[in-house]
Amino acid sequence: MHRADWVVLATGGFASGGVTLDSHWIAHEPALGLPVAGVPARGEERFKAEYFGEHPIGRAGVAVDAELRPVDAGGSRVHDNVLVAGATLAGAEPWREKSGDGISLATGHRAAELIIEEVSAWRSTSRMTSSAR
Repeated sequence: MHRADWVVLATGGFASGGVTLDSHWIAHEPALGLPVAGVPARGEERFKAEYFGEHPIGRAGVAVDAELRPVDAGGSRVHDNVLVAGATLAGAEPWREKSGDGISLATGHRAAELIIEEVSAWRSTSRMTSSAR
């Protein structure tokens, strides 16, 4: 087992195995077991006949809050120290939009900024607490 203070999950979408479908057509995020959003309900259309068409399942991924933390179906954070970036994000369809590099760079950069902000705030609080003793 490995321990980490922060994790940035950027494993990609269906094409790279960052999101998978099992034999029962249930979507999974295999690395951390995060909830997958944007999957059409059982019996609804998931794929279109056109190869390059807008497939309903194409936007499935991990839903996040404004700080890129994964959230469950009710919008509650699943983990405070996990951020999600790139094609793993729900709503991203980089292969079709030709925006993969942009999504990955922008969200990866933002994830780094958020972690730096959190660590800096924690260090400042720790210093104030230590000096008050």
